[in-house]
Amino acid sequence: MTALGIKLATNACTSPYTPHPYWQNVDFKFNEGAPNCQRGSYQGTQQEIINTNGITVGASMQPVESTKSTQVNIVVRNDSNQQIQFLPISPTLWVTSPKIGLTMQVDPTKLANTIQKKGDRKAAWIRFWGENATTTLTSTMIGNGGFYPPFYGGGYPGGYWNRSGNMTIMNTQVPNYAAQAAALQRAADVSNLAQQNANTIKTSGLGPTTIAPGQTIAGALFFDAPKISAATLRIPIGNGAFKFDFPPGN
Repeated sequence: MTALGIKLATNACTSPYTPHPYWQNVDFKFNEGAPNCQRGSYQGTQQEIINTNGITVGASMQPVESTKSTQVNIVVRNDSNQQIQFLPISPTLWVTSPKIGLTMQVDPTKLANTIQKKGDRKAAWIRFWGENATTTLTSTMIGNGGFYPPFYGGGYPGGYWNRSGNMTIMNTQVPNYAAQAAALQRAADVSNLAQQNANTIKTSGLGPTTIAPGQTIAGALFFDAPKISAATLRIPIGNGAFKFDFPPGN
C-alpha cells in the first residue's frame, strides 16, 4: 500500500511523457487482491484490470487463429480531469514461457492480409478437390445385351464392367452434383470467414493516441508470439505504464 501510494502521488500516467532511464519507470502492476486491481471479462476472455489516478486499463490475451500471433485486447477509460497519452512509446510483451524473449509488435494490416491470403488458399484447394467430385453409378443387366464381348471382365473409359453367366454389372463414374455444390459452398464459407476475421483485425488495431476526460477506447495489439504460456505486458500511458502478468502472479 505504501509503494502504491508513492506511485499514485507522482501522477505519472496523467503527465506528458518525457524520456527517462528505465530505472525511473513508474509502473502500476496487476497484483491479485490489491485495492486498485480486479478481474473482468472481455470478448469471452478473462481480463485483468488496474485503476490509478482515475485511469482504468483492462487487458486480456488470446491467440490469433491460423497465425503465429497473439492478440492483446485493451480497454482504457479516462475518468481523470486531464487528457492522457496512450502509447507515447511502444508497448512491450516479454514472454517468459515456453521461451524467454521480447516479442515484436505486428502491424494489424499486414496480419489481416496474411489471414485473408491463407483463407483464400484454403478455399482454392477445397474448390479444386470438390468441383470435379464424382460418384459410382452401378447398373445390372440380364443377358449379354447384344454387344458386350463374350468374356468375363473388362473396362471402358469412365467405368468398368463384369460379366457372370448371363448377368452384366456396369460401374460408371458420374458427376456428384451434390458433393460439388457442398464443396463450393464450403470454399465460399472459408473465404468469407477469413475476410471477416481480417476486417475485424484491421478495424480493431490500436495505435498511439490521446484520450480525453470521460472517453473510453477499446481495441487490440498484436505480437509475433505463438502459444504463450506466460508473459508480461507493459502498456505505456503518459509518463507511466500499466503492467500485466499472464497468468497473474508470474
